[in-house]
Amino acid sequence: MGKTDWDKIEEIVDVSLTLSGDNRTKYIQQTCAADSELREEVEELIESIESSDGFLEDSQEIKTTFLQHLNRQNKSDKSSQELLGTEIGKYRLDEILGHGGMGTVYLANRADGSFDQKVALKVIRRDVLNPDMRKRFTDEQRILAGLNHDNIARLYDGGLTPDGLPYLIMEFVEGIPIDKYCDQKKLTVKDRIELLKSVFEAVQYAHNNLVIHRDLKPENILVTKSGKIKILDFGIATLQNDDNAGNLTDNPPDFLTLKSAAPEQVSGLHVTTETDVYSLGLLLYRLLTGFHPFEFTGKSASEAISIIKTETVTPGHIRYAKLPADNKGDVAEKRNTTPAKLEKKLKGDLEVILQKSLHLKREYRYSSIDQMWSDLQLYLNIKPLSSQQDNHPVRLKKYLTRNRILLSAAGLVLIAISSIILYYSGQVKTERDFAVFQAEKAEEVTAFLLELFESNDPAYAQGEVITALNMLDRGLERAGNIENSQLRSSMLATIGDALTRLSEFDKAAGVLEQALDLSKITFGELSLETAGVLLSIGKNHSDNHMWHLALPYYENSHEIYSSLLSSDDPRVARSLSRTGMALAQLGDVDRALEYSEKAYRIIRGNHSYNHPDLINAMNEYASVLSAKDQEKAEEIYLDAISRLLESGHQFDYRLASPYNNLGLLYRNMEKYELAEEYYKKSLEVSRLTMGDDHRYTRMVHTNLLTPLFFLGKHEEAEEILKENIEVYRDRFSEYHWRTGNAYGAYGVYMMSIGDYEIADSLFQKQAAIYRDQLGEDHMWTSYAIGALAAVKRFLNESELADSLYNSHIAIFEERYPDYNNDHRNQLQRLIDMYVKSEEHYPDVIERYQALLN
Repeated sequence: MGKTDWDKIEEIVDVSLTLSGDNRTKYIQQTCAADSELREEVEELIESIESSDGFLEDSQEIKTTFLQHLNRQNKSDKSSQELLGTEIGKYRLDEILGHGGMGTVYLANRADGSFDQKVALKVIRRDVLNPDMRKRFTDEQRILAGLNHDNIARLYDGGLTPDGLPYLIMEFVEGIPIDKYCDQKKLTVKDRIELLKSVFEAVQYAHNNLVIHRDLKPENILVTKSGKIKILDFGIATLQNDDNAGNLTDNPPDFLTLKSAAPEQVSGLHVTTETDVYSLGLLLYRLLTGFHPFEFTGKSASEAISIIKTETVTPGHIRYAKLPADNKGDVAEKRNTTPAKLEKKLKGDLEVILQKSLHLKREYRYSSIDQMWSDLQLYLNIKPLSSQQDNHPVRLKKYLTRNRILLSAAGLVLIAISSIILYYSGQVKTERDFAVFQAEKAEEVTAFLLELFESNDPAYAQGEVITALNMLDRGLERAGNIENSQLRSSMLATIGDALTRLSEFDKAAGVLEQALDLSKITFGELSLETAGVLLSIGKNHSDNHMWHLALPYYENSHEIYSSLLSSDDPRVARSLSRTGMALAQLGDVDRALEYSEKAYRIIRGNHSYNHPDLINAMNEYASVLSAKDQEKAEEIYLDAISRLLESGHQFDYRLASPYNNLGLLYRNMEKYELAEEYYKKSLEVSRLTMGDDHRYTRMVHTNLLTPLFFLGKHEEAEEILKENIEVYRDRFSEYHWRTGNAYGAYGVYMMSIGDYEIADSLFQKQAAIYRDQLGEDHMWTSYAIGALAAVKRFLNESELADSLYNSHIAIFEERYPDYNNDHRNQLQRLIDMYVKSEEHYPDVIERYQALLN
C-alpha cells in the first residue's frame, strides 16, 4: 500500500467522522466500492479513533499512529502473503487472521490427511527478528508449553520455517471479545460476573505456574459460540521468577494496551500477580459500566500514563450517573436492567471490590486472584465480603437479603425483625447518656438473630429441612436464655409477630401474652413498649378475624400512645388506623371513618411518597372508606398500587393486600371481570412471596370464587375449592376448623350452582368439625348448621331441616345485636341461599333480615 492509498484512507476517514449512522455507512460503501481491503482499513481506523477514550491528543495523532502501524505492517505483507498456501510442518497456511506486535497469525489446516484440524499458526516478522525478540518468542513458547488449562489457548508445537523464521502452532479459537459477547447477549450484572469465573480460574492457574499475563484486556479474552472462555496472547507474559522481566516503559505500548495497564507497568516497576488483579479489576469495571474507569478525553498519551500512575479510580456509579440519559439507557439495556437499578447495583459491595482491586498501591489490592474471586462469590451469594466477616449487622443484613424469598414465603416479615435492631441502634444516636449500654443491646440482638438464622440455614443444618416455624420455635428456646429482660420482652414480641404472619394464631397469642406481662413489669404498664405489644396482640386477633377481641387491645394501645406522644406521631396514627379497621369490621362505620381519616392525615404528613407506612395507611383507609364512597376508595387503592409499582418491585409482598382489596371492591360493585383480574394479581404476588399454603394466599383464592361464579368459570372455581381443602388438610389436619371452613366454602359454591347432594355432604363435614373444634354454641357452628338446614330443606328433608334451623337460629337470636362483619356476612349468605332457590321461603328470609336490621 503506497502513500496515495494512505492519503485516500485518511480522506475517507475525515469525511466519515462528520457523518453518523446510515449516512456514514452509505458514504463508505460508495467511496470504497468493491475494494474490500480499503473498506476494512477505513473501518478499522474509525473504530480505533472512536473507541480510544481519548488516549491521544486528537484524531490526527491517532491516525498518524495507525498509519505508521499500517506502514510497518505493509513491509511484511508481501512475505506474509507469500506464505499463504505453503506448508509449515504438517499444516497448510490458508488465511491471515491478523498481525500482532511480534508477527503474523495464520489460520492453518492440517495437511497430512491424517485428520481434520484447524490451528492458529504464528510466525515472527522478519523485520523485528532481533536477539530480544527471538528471546521473547522463545519465552512465549516456553510459557505456553507449560500451561495446560481448558480456558487458555493451548500451544501444540513450534519450530523454524525453511527461511529460519520462528513459529508457534496454537489452538484456533473462534469467538468474540468478552465485552462484546456480554453486550450482544444482554447479560445481567450477575451473569457477567459469573462468566468471569473461568477467567479468574485460568489466570490463577497461570499464577500457580509462576506466569503473569500482563495484558488481560477484552480483546485477549474470547467467548466461543458455546459460551466457553479462552484467554489468548501470552506473548507478553512474564515468568514470576524472571528478574529481567520487562515492563511497558521498556517496550512502550500502542494506545490500546494502555487500557489494561496497571500503575506499576507505566512506572517502570516490576510486575507481580497484583498486576493481573488490577487488569481484571479494569475488565470487571468495563463489563459492569460499559466504559473505562478513567476519563481520558482530550488527553495525550503521556497525560494518560500520568493519570494511571497518580489518580484514584472514580466509583462506577458516580461516572455512570453523569452520563447523558440516552447513554445511560443504552448501557442499562445491554445489562437487561434500568438505569436506576444499574446505578444502585454499582454501589455497595461491587464498589468495594473494584476499589480494592484497582488500588494505586498494589500492597492494598487483593493479594491473589482467588481472593478477589472469593469476594465476588460472596457478593453473588449476598454474603459479607472478606473485610466484613466480623461485622454482625452486615452479616445479618446479608443473610436476610439473600433469604428474602424463603422468609417471605414463610411469612416472616423482615420489618418486624429489623425494628428491634433499628430501635436499639437508634437509641445510641438519641440518648447519648446511655450510648454504651444501648450499643451493647443492639449488638446482642443482632448476634442473637444471626445465630438463630444461621443455625437454621441449610448450609449449617446438615440436611434437615428447615421451616420458618422451626426457626421461630428455636428462637423461643434461645429467647429464654437472654438475661436482659428488656431484650427478652422485645424478642418475644418479635417472634409473636412472626408467628401471627405464619397464621399460628394460638401459639402467637401465648407468646405475645408472655411479652405483654414481661413488658408491663420491665417497662411499665403505660410505656411505649407495652403499647407496641398491645398493638401486636390486636393484630393477631384481627388477622384471625376475631375483630371483637382485637378492638380493646387496639383501643388500649391508642390510649397509651396518645398519652405519651404528640398527636402527629406515626405510632399514634398506626393505632388509630388499626382501631378504625376494627370498628369498621364490627359495623361502626362512622366512628371507623373518623379514626381512619385522622390516621391517614397524620401518616401522609410524616412520610414520603412511597413509604411503606403511607402505603399501608392508604390501603387501610380505602378499606374503611369503601363502605361509604366506593369511587374514592377505588382511587386510593389504585394510587397505592401505582406508588408501589413505581418503586420497581412488581412482586413486592405489599401489593397483595391492595390488589385483593380492590378485587373485593369491584366484586361489591358487581364488576366481576375487574374483580377477577385484581384477585389474580394478588394471588400471583401472594404465592410468590408467602407461598401456596399461606393463610393469605388461601383467603384470596376463596375471594376469587365469587367473580368466577358470576363469569361462569365453574371448573376453575371447583379446582380452587378442592385445592383449598387439600392444603388445609396437609398443613393442619382433617379435623382443624380451617379445613372445616374450606369444606363450607365448597358447599356454598355447590349450592349456588344447584348441586344440593354434594353441598349436603360438604356442610355435614363442616358442621361436624366445627362442633368438635369450636363447640355447639359458637357462631361459626351455628352458621354451618344453618347452611346444612337450608340444603336439607332443598332436598325435601323438611323435618330434619326444621330441627337444624331452629337450633341454629336460636344462637343467632341470643347473640343479637352483637354481630361483627363475619356474622352479618354469614346471615347474608344464608339469605342468598333461600332467595336463589326454586321454592319460596318468605318466613325464613324475613326472620334473617330482621336479625340483620
